[in-house]
Amino acid sequence: MARSVWPLFALAAGILALTGCGVVERPQRPAWRAHAENICLSQKRVRVSSYIQATKAIDGPSICGLEHPFHLTALQEGAVTLKGKQTLGCPMIAALDQWLAQVVQPAAMQRFGQPVVELTPVHTFACRPANNRPGARLSEHSFGNATDIGGFRLADGRQIVILRDWSHGGEAERAFLRETIRSEEHTSELQS
Repeated sequence: MARSVWPLFALAAGILALTGCGVVERPQRPAWRAHAENICLSQKRVRVSSYIQATKAIDGPSICGLEHPFHLTALQEGAVTLKGKQTLGCPMIAALDQWLAQVVQPAAMQRFGQPVVELTPVHTFACRPANNRPGARLSEHSFGNATDIGGFRLADGRQIVILRDWSHGGEAERAFLRETIRSEEHTSELQS
């Protein structure tokens, strides 16, 4: 019995030695991701506030994570709240803010005569494959660079829910969703 354990022990010791020498390394997140975060921060595209708080780096699992994540509770200088605290990176926060200013708010004013005051995000940071398909590449959610929007709340309290209103909403709601969602698919990666 003792003889059969030694080969396994020797193999385990060899693997540990190789790991310690750096021969077997953990995969690394591509350097361009941290570079993109740093550029966004250096351009001051996102500023810490009562609704955007810097938090500690997220490292893993696997290559998932962010160097400079933020916890987010509102956008548009606090005018558009988010249901729940979301974890995103600087480039995604800046893209969301721009999408709200250039697409969502003008569409809401045109269709409803009032602004959007709340977004209902469904998913932000999560280390997972794209579309939750086993074997698929990692989703941009894995890097704090994507969010799925479930709906909008207007200033008068009216809720526009994507799953319900995309097909079954009134004409204004359907047009608003098609205008805002189609636009975001072409201007930033809000969904993965």
